Parts: sequence; structure tokens; C-alpha cells
Amino acid sequence: IVKPADKTVVANPEKLTDAEKKAIEDKVKAVNPDATVVVDDKGNATVTTPEGKTAVIPAADLTKDPEAATKPNAGNDIVKPADKTVVANPEKLTDAEKKAIEDKVKAVNPDATVVVDDKGNATVTTPEGKTAVIPAADLTKDPEAATKPNAGNDIVKPADKTVVANPEKLTDAEKKAIEDKVKAVNPDATVVVDDKGNATVTTPEGKTAVIPAADVTKSAADAGKANAGNAVNTPAAKVEVKDPAKLTDEEKAKVKKAIEAVNPGSKVVVDDKGNATVTTPEGNTAVIPAADVTKSVADAGKANAGNAVNTPAAKVEVKDPAKLTDEEKAKVKKAIEAVNPGSKVVVDDKGNATVTTPEGNTAVIPAADVTKSAADAGKANAGNAVNTPASKVEVKDPANLTDAEKKAIENKVKAVNPGSKVVVDDKGNATVTTPEGKTATIPATDLTKSAADAGKENAGNGANTPATKTVVKDPANLTDEEKAKVKKAVEDVNPGSTVVVNDKGDVIVTKGDGTVLVIPELDLVIPEDKLTDPTQQNGVNTPATRVLVGDKAKLTADEIEKVKESIKAVNPGSTVVVDENGNATVTTPEGKTATIPAAQLVKDAKDVAAKNNGENINVDFEKETVTDLNNLTDAEKEAAKAKIKGANDDVVEVIFDKAGNATVITKDGKVYTIVAKDIFKQRPSADNGSSANAGQTASAQANARKAAKELPNTGTADSTVAMVAAAASAVLGLGLAGRRRKEDEEA
Repeated sequence: IVKPADKTVVANPEKLTDAEKKAIEDKVKAVNPDATVVVDDKGNATVTTPEGKTAVIPAADLTKDPEAATKPNAGNDIVKPADKTVVANPEKLTDAEKKAIEDKVKAVNPDATVVVDDKGNATVTTPEGKTAVIPAADLTKDPEAATKPNAGNDIVKPADKTVVANPEKLTDAEKKAIEDKVKAVNPDATVVVDDKGNATVTTPEGKTAVIPAADVTKSAADAGKANAGNAVNTPAAKVEVKDPAKLTDEEKAKVKKAIEAVNPGSKVVVDDKGNATVTTPEGNTAVIPAADVTKSVADAGKANAGNAVNTPAAKVEVKDPAKLTDEEKAKVKKAIEAVNPGSKVVVDDKGNATVTTPEGNTAVIPAADVTKSAADAGKANAGNAVNTPASKVEVKDPANLTDAEKKAIENKVKAVNPGSKVVVDDKGNATVTTPEGKTATIPATDLTKSAADAGKENAGNGANTPATKTVVKDPANLTDEEKAKVKKAVEDVNPGSTVVVNDKGDVIVTKGDGTVLVIPELDLVIPEDKLTDPTQQNGVNTPATRVLVGDKAKLTADEIEKVKESIKAVNPGSTVVVDENGNATVTTPEGKTATIPAAQLVKDAKDVAAKNNGENINVDFEKETVTDLNNLTDAEKEAAKAKIKGANDDVVEVIFDKAGNATVITKDGKVYTIVAKDIFKQRPSADNGSSANAGQTASAQANARKAAKELPNTGTADSTVAMVAAAASAVLGLGLAGRRRKEDEEA
């Protein structure tokens, strides 16, 4: 005759209730099958076996007071493990199954002798000589149990272990952390953690089991390993659910998939509240509480989108996903650290990353969310689920962004992630949740820049946006030809980068260092019917004239300065940075940034001889004489417009600003600006009479001489080839001769 390991709580040991006596009877019968059991009012149990043997188990071995549940082992001399063992045949256990039970029982009853019979009952004898039996029902479960919530266990253990400094003597804070984690997966249970980290759990139904310290604690060294010392991993990205009290099948499936991604080969069962029971291929079972894998709709609208651990938006390209190089792992680690400051990050050989936050939260980001293959890099979005905009937002204080700055970032991120929820924190980090439920964080460094950055190459942006948009028929359905034009325009201002245009017209730019950025379609294309609408342009003007240079592949400092002056003339107040190849990044006072390719800014002697004197359009037209350069009339502007169009068949529109500068738009969408001084000239005052005419003639002759050395509207030096100078002189000569003939006729 044996006694059960689990004692029964009684309110009054002098007078047990019928329910208490029944509980004792059931426990005694469980370890003495087919015996007759009679429990008296004080809890003593008289047991008679089928063979007629009778013995009394004293109340002290069967009962405990309510206070016992608040002590280690919950008042039991012998305790049972929380995790049951799967057995194939409950009538005849294998040696391996019996050994597994023995090990689990010994783990919570150190130094005890444990004997497991063929049916899974475990007889435990403590070093003090106390003996009790844990019935098979409390130690075993069938294979189907793993497919049910809690995996067939009455008491479950949390997936996330707690870091402890001294496993022999836990601090109160460490014990409290364990208690909280155990309670999270055993709601309403009483949990007592001893000094070594063993957790005794008593359920509201009175079931008691012990979770050994090894299953709930880990050392600081463990935290620095892959999986952070946990047997079961928690995914970094939580699943958004509508009703946390009742998940839909679709929501449960999403939770399951997220957990399986970081626990390959494991069985995962998600209950209606989102708690997930995970059984690993090795048989380890733990529960991830709903709070760690689900979030509400409101959470999704908060910074970090309700996740404790952030996933970076930009994935790292790897050659072999099954075996990352140290360099690749370092890149993954760096990308994750950027969006999880202060966290410990460990990347395994397959690219799975275990992240432990400063608060002690641990989660795993699966390799699929942080790595991509070379083939992925050539696809739309370059293999990333969340896109990073190419253009950054200028902020005054990177530690504390204004609402306007955060809104500007939000708008830019939304432009390249349509339909997504975007939350920007005070430092400029943006957490993006796509319509498909994927969440990733773009670090502030990829989204913000300082005022000083505007004076650097690329104006502090990761990739350049061309100043001129490509004309398209339907922005919603780009043709292959239109995509090719968009691609070339972006390639021209991002040399050495891989450029892919997706079906929506967004352009994915992958730089030489692997950085991936997206330029939204709206910054790159303009519909045919909006071609003459100034509001549809990029806001950065390209000068109509180019600067003559000796070597277009390597500009001198003087040539770069001339290019800057040329651009500033048509973009007053803008910051202009020109690289040695002649590409110019322009940031307007309004904060708009775009890059003008060198091909539209510089020319050499060959270009001069080819077409339009090497300019972007033909600017060799007669200036319009006006009464007051500071107050142009509509008639004067219309007359000048006719002259510009007359010299350029492909110009569809000419728009003048208040200063008289003209924005010229061609049929193919090219947009150039001609400064007012190259379009208009002041009418001489009437009281100058003939002396004025004489002065004009002398001026014209001087201009003719100058033109032989300097091309019109270019500022070109007298190094220009003689042929071009002669041609210019001839043109002026014809003009003067014509004027003389007109004057003779009038006389």
C-alpha cells in the first residue's frame, strides 16, 4: 500500500469536509488501484487491497493546511514535475519512456530514489526516508496530447527563462521575475519560487507540480548564446488580433506560423486567447503567453507597433542561407542593433537572431525576416517586406522630433509602403506594419538628416532622386518602355547602383554596399495630361544652359563652382552640392531634394559642335525688349514665349515666374529653366536719341567681338574652338547687317 505524493489542502484538520475526504480518497486510489479507501474526519485513510491487505496512511502524509500552498513544494514531501512524458502504450512503457519520467521526477526531488513501473507510476523515496507514489496519470500523456492546448500538462512552464546571477541563491527580484512568468502561463495559480529557482505551482483546482530551476532560469552566459538559453523561442513580431479574448482561426494560424518560424520542427497549439503551447522535437514543452505573441489594434498604432523587439526593414544579402559568413552575421547583428538599441543580439549560422532587450525580454527574429538571397535582391522591393524611402527628412533635434517632422517622415514612409500603418517615435525611428501584417522598423539614421547634411554629397540622402520626371500615359500602368526611361533617369543620378522598377512605378535602388532604398513613383513620373502643371514637377529647376568643361569625367574645382552658380541662378536660396563627375544634388529652401545628372549640366567641345551649342535646349534666340525688367507685362512674356517656342519645336509650354525666369517643358517631359537675363533686355530710354543708337551700335560691335571669344548664354571662355567662334561672329554679322538695312529703309 502506497501513499500519494500530492497532499490535499484542508481547512480544519480536526474536521474534514466531505469534499476534502473525497479528494484524499481519489488520490489514494490513484496509486492503489482497485483498493477500498475510507477516509475519516481527521484525514486518516484506511486502505484495503484486493488481496485483503489493510494499512492506514496517517493524515500527516495526506493533508496540508492552506498556508502550505504559499511555501516551496506546496507542503508536499515529494513533488511531481510539471512536464509530463509522452508514452506510446500506457500499459507497457519502454525503458526510454521510464527513464524520461525518472529524470523529470529526480529533477524536482533532488537526491531521491525513483522507481518507475511499467505503467508509469513513480515511487519516490527521499533521503530522509519518506516514500510516496506519483500516479502515472500525473506523469504521462499520450502522443495526441501534444496537439492540444498545454500539451496535456496540468501545469505549464514559460518559454522565456530568467537570467540569474547566482543559481544557488536567487535574489528577490529574480524570484519575482520567475513568478511573474510562470503566472502568465498559469493564470490564477499560486506560484512559489525557492532560493534555487524551483517553482511550485498550485492551480485553482488544487493540482500541484514543480517546475525545476533548470527550466526557468539561465545564466548571463546562456543569454549570450543562440536562443538566449531558451529551449523554446518567442517570435519578435506579434500578431494583431481584434478580440484578445477570442481569437479567430485565421489569427491563431498566424500566431502558429510565427512561432513555427522560430521553432522549426516543433508542434505548436494556440488556444482561443492566443497562448501557444510549443513542443520541440526533443520533447521540451513550454507555453508562450498570449501577451508575448499577440497585440491589439491599438497596440499596432503605438511606437514599435506593440512589439518588444523590432525587426529591421532592410534585409542583409547572404550567399548561402544555410551557412552565413561571419561578415554576413555581423551585418545582420548591426542592422538589428540599430533598431533595438542596448540589446544583446546573437545571430546563428542560418541567420536567426536572438534579441535580449535591456528589460530582459527575449525574442527571436527568423532568418527569413533579416536575410535575403542574391536572387531576392533583383526582385521588386529587393527582397524586403518594408521599404525605406530614398529621401530623408531634415530635423533640428534628432533626440526630440517635432510633430511636423514626424509627420513628414510618416508621409515619406507611407509613400513607399502604400496601405501600411506607420508610427514614428520621438527619435525618428519608424515602425511599419504592412497590410499583410508584416512589421519592421526603419532606424532614424535612414530617415532623418541634419541641416549640415544638406551641404554634403547626396544632401544626406541614401539615394538620389532625379530632378526631371518621366512622362507616362497612365501612372497606374507603366509600359515597359516607360519603366526603362524611369530606370535610366534614376541610374543616371545613382551611378553604380542596381535599379529595379516595379509595376507600380516605384524604384528600388540597391547601392554597392547593399543598402536598399525606394523612390516613390510620384517623385519619378508625371502623367501626360499634367505635363504643364508646375505643381506636378519635383520643385528643383535644371538650368537650360550647360557649363563648358575640359573633361566631363573629372571636373576641376573651378568648373564645379561654375556648375553650382548655374544651378543657384535658377534655384535661388538652395543648397547645391556638385560631385567631381558633375552630378548636382539640390536642396530647396522648402526642403525638396533632387539630383540633376551631369549630362544636363556640363558640356565639352564635342557637345558644342553637335546641337544647340551644347545646351539642353536652343537658347540662341533674340531677346525680347521690354519697358521695365522688374515689371514684365503679359504681352512681353507672350512675345518671349513665342521666341522660345520658335527656336525649339519640341517645347510644349513656357511658364514665367515673377522674376521673368522661364520654365520650359518639352514634349518628352524634360524641364529646364532659362534665367530672365537670357530672355529679356531693357528698352533704351527715348531721350538718348541718336547717341543711344550710336551707343547701341558700338555695343553690338563689342558684343560681336566678345561673341568670338564667348558663346551666347554660356559663360564659355575663349578656349572655344575657332570654328564655333567664327560661326557666332557670322550670326551676329548677319543680324547687324539686317538691322542696317532696316534703318536705311526707314530713312
